[in-house]
Amino acid sequence: MRRLGKLLFVPIPVGAFGHQLADSEQILSNIRQNITSCKLRAYGIFLSNPSNDFHANLVTKEIKILPKFPFLYLHRLLLRLSPAYSELDNLIQNRGIELYSKLMSGPPSAIAQSITFDEEIKELQEWFGRIPKLVLLVCRDGGYDQMFGEHISAERSYRNSELSVFRKSIELLIQEGYSVVRLGRHNTKTFESISGLIELNDIVSSNPDKMEFCVAKLCDFIISTGSGPDTLGMFFRKPIYFINAPTVGFLQSGTIRMWFLKEIFSTDIHFGTIKKLDFEEARPYLFDEQLLRDSVLEGKIAVRSRSEDEIFEQVRCALDHYRSIGRKPTEFIIY
Repeated sequence: MRRLGKLLFVPIPVGAFGHQLADSEQILSNIRQNITSCKLRAYGIFLSNPSNDFHANLVTKEIKILPKFPFLYLHRLLLRLSPAYSELDNLIQNRGIELYSKLMSGPPSAIAQSITFDEEIKELQEWFGRIPKLVLLVCRDGGYDQMFGEHISAERSYRNSELSVFRKSIELLIQEGYSVVRLGRHNTKTFESISGLIELNDIVSSNPDKMEFCVAKLCDFIISTGSGPDTLGMFFRKPIYFINAPTVGFLQSGTIRMWFLKEIFSTDIHFGTIKKLDFEEARPYLFDEQLLRDSVLEGKIAVRSRSEDEIFEQVRCALDHYRSIGRKPTEFIIY
């Protein structure tokens, strides 16, 4: 069985966009750290259909991908039969917030550094006339998600934000010379358009999956409410300012610059919203998304969006911080 410990079939999450990027980068990093020390031979298995085919193709250049059947069955069989194999699998699959944050404190991965975007840059030049300064917006709305279905989206509604609360912020960024592109392939089409905001799908491209990566590589920074597409910024180590986010998900790093959080209220099923929680009272929910999610579903708390003016002020601070012209450092966690 010791011999089997040097052979590993590696399940790779590729469904949800955020997990496809963050988890696969961490797993590949774990493999690189262990491949020499234990003479590891690793083969990947995609657990589901990729949400971004371009990225999936990048992964296949780093690790040979085998068919899900029968190798996933063989992988699970080996987990049961070989303690050495199971131990190695745990080592390679080890990932989480602290490990992600450590990765983001380093340079972009070899995959990220190797990508070229000649065709996509030409397409952007045709679309804009010239390559503009870009800010990317990730605003998770309550739209139907074709991958998981309406029920799952409803369960995670505390992560949603109305696009309209970013209206003044978008106008500010445009006035400052930026083109604002909204990331996300499953965004709901808003009935009330925001002048100047560009949806990623509006940009004509022969390879939309790759264009997502191109605009992330070219952007100055990202404003996000907290959702899968912001991992594109992490992939290229771009500054990310989380604004109107429900929870604190990552540690401070050169990539993650700010968490401006939604407000948490205690609730009562008979009397509705009764009390806004201060930071210390809200802390357990802000730092534990599972607890927040369960408490929202049980009706114990409510999560409320910040106002358009509050969001505008924090976006202005983010812009000043990025330009390093703020009179004082921006707080990392703002509640």
